[in-house]
Amino acid sequence: MCAPRLSRILEDMDLFQIISAVVIVGGVVVTALIAIVPSVVDR
Repeated sequence: MCAPRLSRILEDMDLFQIISAVVIVGGVVVTALIAIVPSVVDR
């Protein structure tokens, strides 16, 4: 009887991990663009 609750919790954790991973990757990409774009514009 407890299995569905565990699976729901695991699904929620997976979704949270996916969202956090996307946020982290997005932040890294934004910082990389902020670092790269000025040097490209100067050329």
